[in-house]
Amino acid sequence: MKKFLFYYMVVRTLLRVIGLVSAWGLGELDIPLYTIIASSIVILAGLALVVARVMKKLSMRMLTAFYIIELAAVAFNLIYIGLFGVATVEVMETMFLGSVFDMVMSAIFIVLSLKRKTYIKVPSK
Repeated sequence: MKKFLFYYMVVRTLLRVIGLVSAWGLGELDIPLYTIIASSIVILAGLALVVARVMKKLSMRMLTAFYIIELAAVAFNLIYIGLFGVATVEVMETMFLGSVFDMVMSAIFIVLSLKRKTYIKVPSK
């Protein structure tokens, strides 16, 4: 489970970087600064977890913290853009900002990472 959560985090972080770089490179980055900062925090957290994995210090708590940060950042981005933002959001910006699907997936991963498996040992005769 830990490997799956890690690799999904890597894919999401790469998609955020690709979305940011391509939207910025094409000159189509029309989103507020606060949403860029929130999404950049998620990217930095993802890169920090990749470094922790390389140094063999990655724990399930760190992955859970990443998904909590991602959930909070995406919720903030959607609310902020809905209240104060632009009228339309392009596809590249959605890759960078996140969507409701990302919030649902983060919430599922938080629940799965917090769930502890307990086994009952049955004595054999």
